[in-house]
Amino acid sequence: MTDRGQMRQAWLTLSVVVLASLLVGLAGSALNVALPTVVRHFEASSVAGAWILLAYMLANASMLMLFGRLSDRFGRRRMYLQGLDPGGWSVSV
Repeated sequence: MTDRGQMRQAWLTLSVVVLASLLVGLAGSALNVALPTVVRHFEASSVAGAWILLAYMLANASMLMLFGRLSDRFGRRRMYLQGLDPGGWSVSV
């Protein structure tokens, strides 16, 4: 592969990783924005709202550990690409 081709591949990889990182950040802040509406809908207290946020963060942290272990086992590139592919898990299961 030429230097130009390697640079193109590097920029493409960087673009995909940055896009995925932005989506993760967006998903994380979406619950904070929607939390007042969720609390009103379920008529929950502010303590219950805090538990909703805590449960969301706990689920995210546990999934990070699980999929980190799976990526160690099956390969980081493969797991990353399957995570970005909406139909990837349905095909592999």
